[in-house]
Amino acid sequence: IDRWEPGAFIQASAFDNYVAGRPSIAQLKLVFLADPNAAVAALLAGDVDAAVDSAISFEQGAVLSKQWASSGAGEVVLTQSQARFLQVQFKSDYVNPRAVLDLRVRKALLEATDRAGLSAAMLDGQVAVADTLDGPQEPYFAELGNVLTKYAYNLADAQALMAAAGFTRGAGGRLADAAGQPLSLELRAFTTSPGPSEAAVLADQWKVLGLETTIHIIPAAQEQDLVQVSTYPALRIEQSVFPGTPKMASSQIATEANRWAGSNRGGYRNPEFDRLYDVVVRSFDRTARDQATIQALKFASDDLPILPLYYLSLAAAHTATLEGMHGGSSNDTAWDNVSQWHWTS
Repeated sequence: IDRWEPGAFIQASAFDNYVAGRPSIAQLKLVFLADPNAAVAALLAGDVDAAVDSAISFEQGAVLSKQWASSGAGEVVLTQSQARFLQVQFKSDYVNPRAVLDLRVRKALLEATDRAGLSAAMLDGQVAVADTLDGPQEPYFAELGNVLTKYAYNLADAQALMAAAGFTRGAGGRLADAAGQPLSLELRAFTTSPGPSEAAVLADQWKVLGLETTIHIIPAAQEQDLVQVSTYPALRIEQSVFPGTPKMASSQIATEANRWAGSNRGGYRNPEFDRLYDVVVRSFDRTARDQATIQALKFASDDLPILPLYYLSLAAAHTATLEGMHGGSSNDTAWDNVSQWHWTS
């Protein structure tokens, strides 16, 4: 590092003794741009050569791809690095309606969700259905895919599951219990994209099932309020980097006692899942960890503590004068091979 201006930029030089050999690019300047639109404008103007580390969102990446398609002035690199999902509320002090605690209802909600259509709507036509919270980059993903319980879009089956749980369609086509009380639930989402759009699509899809959904958008000023994101009544749209097992472990439950610091916001608790998760986080043996992860996520696909939706791609971009950037592994979109970047001329 040659110079660091906090909040502005970092100026750096190539390190001659780097283990993989001296990087091809001698000088690097990292500029901090908080506004994705400003990052896009800087790329298009040639003021910067690359945008990484979530400097642009998927939406900005789609815009850049279309603008660069004919000119060949740059390339957008996408990496599936997050899973969008619905976190179910299990904490007895907050859950409402209690119907979401019924596995048949959770299965019905997932089967009433056209996840292919949802992902296409959110990802500019791309279909990226997720059946779990781990992603395709994981070495065990193919084996995991062979054992997961998967739920196809099937309204007839969803209706049958709701009927088995005691809810049938009454007047106006709305689901109601045996006493005639309509079933409704609240769906929460952050105000940042794609939350509000996702919530609207899901509410429309579940309306076909006969479910009335109230959408609650968490204001930007409250997105870091851990109480707000942990005490929702029914379902909340969330996303997870890989791996996603901590989102379901009881050791990670967010409670008032731990100042709502856990990543398991819904409060799901199951001894068998916890036993497997303990192997994942404690074993020194990679094979044992992978097998425990597979078993834990298989268990989760049966018990549905979360409802997986689709994979969200992180976007990175670079101008045509820069080569060597590729989609990274897991949460890293570009930096894992920065020493191999080079100029085209």
